Amino acid sequence: MPIELDNTDLAILKALMENGRQSFREIGRSVGVSSPTIESHVRKLFQIGVIRRISAILDIDKMKSEVSALILLKVDLPELENVLKNLSVIDEIRNIFVITGEANLVIRVVSSSNEEIQNFLVTKISTLKGVSVASSQIITRTFKDEQGAPLISRPIVGMECDYCRGEVKGSPFVMNIGEGKRFFCCKVCRDSYKEKYGRKVQKLTGQQDSEHSSQRIIDR
Repeated sequence: MPIELDNTDLAILKALMENGRQSFREIGRSVGVSSPTIESHVRKLFQIGVIRRISAILDIDKMKSEVSALILLKVDLPELENVLKNLSVIDEIRNIFVITGEANLVIRVVSSSNEEIQNFLVTKISTLKGVSVASSQIITRTFKDEQGAPLISRPIVGMECDYCRGEVKGSPFVMNIGEGKRFFCCKVCRDSYKEKYGRKVQKLTGQQDSEHSSQRIIDR
């Protein structure tokens, strides 16, 4: 079931996009709510996948030993998911976009030189099944590189099942885990999650779950 973010969520996201180093107290002061409220909303935003992580954004133009390139790929549709999985674990690839058109994939690659970009194409791209290079362009200057999206209105966020990774349609099955929650698309996924982590739950809580009780897992 899609979730609509509220005004506090939006204010927190804007604050973190401007400066991810702010403390909950600083964000709460600017938003006008308490630190525990900020912490609760941030935890929720992580849990539903709106915030994946908070990290440093490098200015690639300042790193003179690095070269960036945009590469358009033609990928056979039956191979698309496998190709995406293979590309996602390659460290030189910093962005992957599925697009429309004959060239249906764009990747941004960062390497140490033009020669290394060419070597990358030969050794790591041309060897992939169902993939051909449509074009490649070296980036000579980055004028704007903003992460995320402009928060003009309240976004609607789709929810993903924490077990099968499918879309949650309708009201999710919710499991309390420590101070957070897990969301499931159906009872089968919820029970499968319980079965997979049941021993850890019992070991840490010393309690036996019932159908309507919450589970508490302390993540290590």
